[in-house]
Amino acid sequence: DTLAAELRGLSQYVTPDQAIDEAVSAFYAKVSTPVMSDIEIDFGEDVVIDDVFPYPLPDLLAGVQLVVVGRYRQGGAVEVTLTGEVNGAERMAVYPQQALAEQGGEPFVARLWATRKIGHLLAEIRRNGPDPELIEAITDLSLQYGVVTPYTSYLVLEPEMIPTTPAGEIILPQMRIAADELYSRGAAAATDLAAAPEAGASAVAAS
Repeated sequence: DTLAAELRGLSQYVTPDQAIDEAVSAFYAKVSTPVMSDIEIDFGEDVVIDDVFPYPLPDLLAGVQLVVVGRYRQGGAVEVTLTGEVNGAERMAVYPQQALAEQGGEPFVARLWATRKIGHLLAEIRRNGPDPELIEAITDLSLQYGVVTPYTSYLVLEPEMIPTTPAGEIILPQMRIAADELYSRGAAAATDLAAAPEAGASAVAAS
């Protein structure tokens, strides 16, 4: 994963019950047909984008969709510029009159960003070992965006069992489980978690 990320490549996992020759064949079919390399996305000088995933942007391969998620500080109209290299020649695509939501936005985009962010933090833990700050960040994102991780779990109740306040507000029953216990038994299960912005976030897809 680290090599693939640093070299803008692709990593693929093969499950024990999967035919490895089919997986390898499909893998080489993708990497042997690059569509665009050295991809960069620019939202203009006035827009501050951070926490972008994946980073760095991988090369776009045939049959693979590239979804980029990140957070921005101020919404409004933007012009998005996509640059890259196609068959050794530089290419540019400009998308004018795009808009970043000034408030609200699609909740699924925010959750996608959170999933990618959590996946990035889990990868850091797998490489370097448990870190209290990373675990706390994962737990906070998990509880805020409803993404299950090795460090959090959610209790699901039948509708008639969900408690409410006198004003009728629903109390969401969330259970936080000891991080150390869950890490020891669940880190291996955290493979493809990946993350989406808070209210007012944006996702860019190139295919």
